[in-house]
Amino acid sequence: MTWNRLSLALLITVLAPALAWSQVEDWHVKIRARAGLPASSAEGQVRIFSEGWLTGGGETSLVARRDGKGRWRVSRVTGFRKTSERHWRLNAQEGAALEALLDDPAALVETPPPPEQDHCLDPPSTDLEVRWRGRAERISQTCGPWGAVARVETLLTAGRD
Repeated sequence: MTWNRLSLALLITVLAPALAWSQVEDWHVKIRARAGLPASSAEGQVRIFSEGWLTGGGETSLVARRDGKGRWRVSRVTGFRKTSERHWRLNAQEGAALEALLDDPAALVETPPPPEQDHCLDPPSTDLEVRWRGRAERISQTCGPWGAVARVETLLTAGRD
């Protein structure tokens, strides 16, 4: 293999995760821009983007970030006809439960949908992205969420609606 081909292969290997991530990142940035938020508000270790139009669900960008002191802050922007924004912090117990889930690579695997979610009229899509301790995971689902995506979403939103 020539030096140029080797360099190109290394460059693609390094850039591929960032390029694959950029399309989903644009969805978070887009809905947050409509709410008057900067693009930086879409950055976090855990991000969930949901979309379901026929059922009136619109779009939702859920972003969780952990600060240097180990505290988790969650931001949710929802949009249908207009956008709304909410923020909250996870308590220590909720943060520890989230971190335990994120620390277990086996917990963040894509699973087939349950039978009741095999076919749906308004196929809502849900994308979970996790960047945690050097790992990058992404799970995309329709007719969801279920499995790992539902567990993460539940941890981030329990008692906040």
